Amino acid sequence: MALDFDLVRDIASDLTSLKFFPTEEAGRLAVVKLIGQMATDEDQVRWLVARTLELCDEWPGPRTFRAIFCKRYSPVSGADLRIFRSESFPEGIPNEAPAEAPRLQLPPGAEVSAAPKLESAVQVLAAAMPKMPKPRALGEAGRHFERVLEEITTPPHLRPDLQEPPTNPHFQPITAADVPRLLAEEQAKKSGGAA
Repeated sequence: MALDFDLVRDIASDLTSLKFFPTEEAGRLAVVKLIGQMATDEDQVRWLVARTLELCDEWPGPRTFRAIFCKRYSPVSGADLRIFRSESFPEGIPNEAPAEAPRLQLPPGAEVSAAPKLESAVQVLAAAMPKMPKPRALGEAGRHFERVLEEITTPPHLRPDLQEPPTNPHFQPITAADVPRLLAEEQAKKSGGAA
């Protein structure tokens, strides 16, 4: 099926919104001719123009324009540029985002499915599922573990016990600046020398 020249020219006129799109009639005719060498129907032309406007702020040039087309369709004639990299698209022409499937709502009262048999089967299975056991009392060892776990997972600036001077006179907080010195001292102890 041959494309209608006037129709292609009208559809391609949307590309004039791109910066650097040819302003002379000869340049615009070259773009229409390029489209005619690639597309077989009006839907392909409309898609190409819409996709180019989606991807580009300025006229990409004939090779990138062809590559955009080739990302989805095989051209009638000329180079097939499905694998194409350029300064504008160093990783190639991006894939189109898949259309999101419409989300259907469940009818009132349904929790899992619109199919009544499936809904009732799920409710029967849910009722038959064993329930989670009630938590047991922790005991002293469990409470100690909880305290230690809370101390480990709470950052020092949020721990109230570290906000006041410690009651232990030997307490000495270690900072990141102390680590190299402490490692050197430890190494000196192991090697029998002094730091």
